[in-house]
Amino acid sequence: MTSQDNAIDTDRPPPPSRHIPAAILEFLGYSSAILTILGYFVGPFPAIIPPPWRIPLVIVGLLAVLVAASITSARATTRYLSHFDVSLAKHLDDFKSDVGNALEEATSVQANAEAMRAAAKEVSSLTHDLQKSAFKISNSDNPREYARNQIHQALTRFARTYSRLSGHEMRACIKIIKTDDKGKRVAVTLARSNTTLLDDDEYNLITHNTDFKAISAGQLMWHSSSVSTENDYQNSSPNRQYESVLVWGIRDIGRPPPTDSLVGFLCLDSVDAGAIDPDRDAPFGWWFIDAFRALCTNTPDSVLDITLSKND
Repeated sequence: MTSQDNAIDTDRPPPPSRHIPAAILEFLGYSSAILTILGYFVGPFPAIIPPPWRIPLVIVGLLAVLVAASITSARATTRYLSHFDVSLAKHLDDFKSDVGNALEEATSVQANAEAMRAAAKEVSSLTHDLQKSAFKISNSDNPREYARNQIHQALTRFARTYSRLSGHEMRACIKIIKTDDKGKRVAVTLARSNTTLLDDDEYNLITHNTDFKAISAGQLMWHSSSVSTENDYQNSSPNRQYESVLVWGIRDIGRPPPTDSLVGFLCLDSVDAGAIDPDRDAPFGWWFIDAFRALCTNTPDSVLDITLSKND
């Protein structure tokens, strides 16, 4: 670290030792001037010093006063400049720090913008492919398996996009709403990003899940960056494997109110806390849901066990 950096850090003027010679000269100047001038009027000097020498001595005394005053002024100026130099250096250092922070923030904003642009491009591509697959479902040997596999592939790309965007490993799934043999509404997994092995008999009661229940009550989506810290959070899965979660409601927008338009959920989660940013993540989910609705609209109801209005 340089001496200037030390001055900036401590915000103190330089040590006074280098001003001692100037202080001595200042003292001698004022003292000799006072003694000379006083000696002209009082004391033994008027009697000792011949008259022709008295005026020159007074002039010398005045010159000594001027010299001492100049030294005083110079010392004051030096002190001022020293403080000014420290203050200026400190302000320059603060300015450089502000500029550095601004550049760092600009770089971060640019990186986030590029990541969002890449994510938007990928979501656009996968949703386009998902919508196109609807026209191939009816011609496949097993329309249901083909459709679910197409949704699985789209969800895999969807989760991978969020993993790159958030820096956390993400999973995605779609659940559709059915009614069990007791007449209760349940959520059944239609497809997952991380596996194709699904148990069609496994379901989640809507009323036993905080997120599903909130969306069923009218919320568009539900999210948490740390479900462990949520008060009274409920989940019917026996082994919850996530900490961050974002759930969108999938609705049949062609059904007129007051008909219940909720037909399913799009879920995104991660085992890491803080992986969800709803402002960043929500738009891509709605984009995916639009593509999924288009797929369902152009697919026979029996294929996916989900019915959407054909004017959706």
